[in-house]
Amino acid sequence: MLKIIQITTFFYPVHGGVEQMVLQLSKRLKEIGHEVKIFCSDSSKGQERITPLKETIEGIEVERCRTWFSLSYFHKFYPSLLIKLLKSDFDILHVQGIKKVESYIALFVAKLRGKKVIVSTHNPFIVDPKERSRMSNRLIKLHDLTFGKLFLKYFDKFICLSKEEYKHLAKFGVKKDKITVIPNAVPDIIWQKGSPEKIAKRYKIDKSKWDSIVLSLGRISRRKGLQNLEYAIKSLSKTLFLLAGPDDGYVPKLKNLFRNYHNVMFLGAIERNETKDVYELADIWVIPSLYEPFGVVLIEAMAKGLPSVSTNIGGPTEIVKKEFGFLVNPKDQKQIKERLEFLTKRPQIRKKMGKAAILEAKKYAWDKIFKKYLEVYNKLIQ
Repeated sequence: MLKIIQITTFFYPVHGGVEQMVLQLSKRLKEIGHEVKIFCSDSSKGQERITPLKETIEGIEVERCRTWFSLSYFHKFYPSLLIKLLKSDFDILHVQGIKKVESYIALFVAKLRGKKVIVSTHNPFIVDPKERSRMSNRLIKLHDLTFGKLFLKYFDKFICLSKEEYKHLAKFGVKKDKITVIPNAVPDIIWQKGSPEKIAKRYKIDKSKWDSIVLSLGRISRRKGLQNLEYAIKSLSKTLFLLAGPDDGYVPKLKNLFRNYHNVMFLGAIERNETKDVYELADIWVIPSLYEPFGVVLIEAMAKGLPSVSTNIGGPTEIVKKEFGFLVNPKDQKQIKERLEFLTKRPQIRKKMGKAAILEAKKYAWDKIFKKYLEVYNKLIQ
């Protein structure tokens, strides 16, 4: 039996690809007899703090550390993590995120105790510096010139979401045999039969009034690029656009931007057990993110047989194939509109692409992805 501590900046009730992956991985590790805990900050990404500091979520022990302050939107400073780790018994520390304070705290404690430490990088390298604040860019540059060069090579293993991350890690002197690629997985619940009529009834959606329904599901922020759907929404008046997911503070701006269009609906946050229902209500999936580390929602949509129009930045470039989707420049509104229009007018092609998408999505089933994680853990201990 291994004792594993997962360290992630955010965790439920915060929703996102990282949080979902950590929960599913932890549950599976526990099911086969390993001891797993999750340490995280008490930050909710917004101003609110999450309580209680100790709780059990779906059978997994979760301990939150008080956040002192934010270094950026994704970087929180919660130093009590050091004390918690020093007091904990573990074989492996698995940190979610590179270039973070918690990753170096984990490295320090692991080396002090003679234990192993893994970092899942989650592809921060694709972010356009223009999308960060000046302070964030300065801190990242300082890190790359100091801590990055000095300490990254001492981690025992790096898990990347895509092959693209290899070249970025090499800049810091990380040896290739320390790097492995493990993509995110499709949550088990997505494979279950959904009840789209339930969602249609709740939001009073009459599918017969629309040629097709385009869906985007995920945390709604500027980074998701939904603002660049405006031309498509304006041009495709007989297509209904459903924008679903929790608000990261950007929904009011989007509602104002789309206020004159009758074919846009904001569904708000969707419960995890209802995501399958929302996917089945849609005909097309769109993800125009300004950067996308991987895109777990993309492979969820694929598993539900939806052809996609996806950003050509980050993870989707290694997932999407012409048999079931299109890659677009997320800032090219005309291109986005043309790809969506092509799909809205061709239901038979959508059906064919949907079958290909399901076939590809099976490669990302959790039973296959979990075996790769087990292999990493077992090799480290051996």
